[in-house]
Amino acid sequence: MNRLILGILLLINCAYYNTFYNARKYFDDGLKQQKEGRSGAQDFQKSVLKCNKVIARYPGSKWMDDALFLLGKNFYYLDQLSKAKLNFRKIIEHYPDSPFYPESMLYLGKISMEEGGFTEAFILLDRATDSGDLKIKMEAFKTKLEIHLRSDSPEEAIAAGKEFINEYSAHKAEVYYIMGNAYSRIGDHEKALEMYKKSISEAKDLKLDGLRYKLASVYMELDSLAKALSVIGEYKGSDSLVVLKGKIQRKIGRSEEAEETLKFAKNWRNELGAIANYELGFLKETEGDLEKAEKFYSKTIEIGNFGRITNLARARKDILSMLSLLDRDTSVSDSTGYVEDPAYVYFRIGELYYIEINDQESAIENYKKVFMDFPESVYAPKAIYVLLNILSRELNDSSQVSFYLFKLKDLYPETEFAKKALEEFSGFLPDTTSN
Repeated sequence: MNRLILGILLLINCAYYNTFYNARKYFDDGLKQQKEGRSGAQDFQKSVLKCNKVIARYPGSKWMDDALFLLGKNFYYLDQLSKAKLNFRKIIEHYPDSPFYPESMLYLGKISMEEGGFTEAFILLDRATDSGDLKIKMEAFKTKLEIHLRSDSPEEAIAAGKEFINEYSAHKAEVYYIMGNAYSRIGDHEKALEMYKKSISEAKDLKLDGLRYKLASVYMELDSLAKALSVIGEYKGSDSLVVLKGKIQRKIGRSEEAEETLKFAKNWRNELGAIANYELGFLKETEGDLEKAEKFYSKTIEIGNFGRITNLARARKDILSMLSLLDRDTSVSDSTGYVEDPAYVYFRIGELYYIEINDQESAIENYKKVFMDFPESVYAPKAIYVLLNILSRELNDSSQVSFYLFKLKDLYPETEFAKKALEEFSGFLPDTTSN
């Protein structure tokens, strides 16, 4: 009888180990794929099924925390954060002596960061490091760097990154990468480039798609388009890199190549599809095919709201619509398409270029058109006032500020815009008190 019981227990243990071994193998395979820039979702899902079998068949076993922890990690990398949190919480609440307790706390801190609970994340990360485990301590430190970056404290992320580099020898590639992002956030692209290059040096290769993407993006910001393109090369392992390549080709003037590169994503219903359509719209606009450009911008908007890229498409589409209306107004003899106040339309176009698109040159061109072509319009003094703000605050062009301040003062002395401008920009007027 004892031998029979022993045999049964041995079979149960073997079945458990076999199921859990497969669960862990699927997870490792999924993680490997994700690090190579692929999804890994299929293997993570297979691991989830195996973990659930372990939990269902051996609910009272001493290995329950192993299965719960692995299940939590699978859900974390599947980006199913609420399910991941549930499993890590079970370990914290029911298995306080588990060897997975500190790492579960670490993952809960990471999840809080993803959910925007930065204060809670810091508390959980500090609790995770109480174990003294160096690996967990380093990972918690890195996560705190990311929190600083996400909470609009890039300077703190940089300072903490320097501290990490001085204190630890491992994970430098990832920390340099975060520091590069922080320098990019504050507009120091040269320093960002330095950090990304150090990250590459530590990583020993360019397999990290995110790093390759960031490096190419910084070169693009520095207007080193040829270098940006060389970083990407013929690499096709990442869809986001291919779309970025199309954008760079468009900026460098290689229109046919850009169109060919971008067309693969133009029917996608996600952010990359929106970006591809926006870039194709911009390309057609620069080629003078405004009808096609407007269609691409419309499709960008239709795909979904993706923040900046959607707003840019909407602004450019509105501009093209208004320009088309102005063109019809001057080209037809009847009242079809009549623009009641073209000065307002040009003023609005200037606003869109200045506020939404951040194209100061085009904004200035349209504001000038308002007061030069329509000097009697109520928008003329307002256009000069906005122009003064751009010239002084954005371009720091004191001679032009002085010129247009005199123009506003002489042509529209009684308007509120002239009075406001004289108060705000009086320092640009010559000093008449000295002899």
